[in-house]
Amino acid sequence: MSRACRNDESELAPRPAVVPTWDSLSDANRDRFDSIMAVYAAMIECIDTSVGRLMAGLRNRGVLDDTLILVLSHNAASGTIGGPHSRVFLGMGWATLANTPFRRYKHFTHEGGIATPLIAHWPAGIAADRRGGIESAPGHVIDVMPTLVEVCGATYPAEHRGHHILPCEGTSLVPAFAGQPIHRWKPIFWEHEGNKAI
Repeated sequence: MSRACRNDESELAPRPAVVPTWDSLSDANRDRFDSIMAVYAAMIECIDTSVGRLMAGLRNRGVLDDTLILVLSHNAASGTIGGPHSRVFLGMGWATLANTPFRRYKHFTHEGGIATPLIAHWPAGIAADRRGGIESAPGHVIDVMPTLVEVCGATYPAEHRGHHILPCEGTSLVPAFAGQPIHRWKPIFWEHEGNKAI
């Protein structure tokens, strides 16, 4: 889910009381968190480079305009994964910053814990005047399958090799590509570590 916001209107999310200020950290902890952010930035650069390589390959094959590319992030930055010496998480401070303007981070049901960006690139299927815009209709990762089924003109199967397949969940996001409402027949809801939202 996301809500539209412009950079010039955004403010830092409020710092939770459990998140220390940068100035209060020891030099050792500043070095530690600086290193954590450097690893995170390197990961983002690697993803960006890989997406660029994919786009160039599709362009070289002449199929870029006809290919729907969906790029989405896992929900929210993580403030708590890993132990005290782990380098596999951002920590609450960086997670608060990374999720701005949304409050909180992964584990919580605040927007900072549940929101994720979804970038859709599809020149043949998204009108030129809609490109680069922000769509604020809520969506969920379960909407990816019905979206792809609709785009491909496919039919979601009821069985495979004699085995019943669970029905497709979610709702196609194709109407949102045209600025139309998504007709969701069932609300989006979830639970994570005792935190619930609908």
